Amino acid sequence: MKLKKISTFDLKEKNFPYEFFEDKICLENTTYEEIFGKKFSEQSYKPYKRGIVKVSFLQTNGSKEIIRALFYSGNSFGILKDEVGIFPPLLYSVTNFNCTIKVSKGSKFLFIWNHPNHMVRLGFRYAFVLGGLSVFLGLISLYTTIF
Repeated sequence: MKLKKISTFDLKEKNFPYEFFEDKICLENTTYEEIFGKKFSEQSYKPYKRGIVKVSFLQTNGSKEIIRALFYSGNSFGILKDEVGIFPPLLYSVTNFNCTIKVSKGSKFLFIWNHPNHMVRLGFRYAFVLGGLSVFLGLISLYTTIF
């Protein structure tokens, strides 16, 4: 696949807010069907139902960089079947673009755990750690009441 960098000018031209695209990747709708096994249909804006796309940048030296983002239909940006459209906030997390690009289905947990927005990432990690801590403390209190 080829990488198509979508500029902030393209967003301003279509009156799209910059912050809306900080966690999205554009793909052509038939590529969505190949990855997720179902046709893309926009019923209402529910980001968690769109699907998480995992984009791997495989370098020639064996290393790889991974981006996980929400699917966004790239038809309005002119994305073709063999292209991946990436917006400026996600471009900062990739260092080398001269590589092989592989697109696959991603994990919702890892998407939120490594989210580009630090407030989403921090809130999720905080809740996850506190949930584990509360289970641990609950087991300790259960142990002390039994023995």
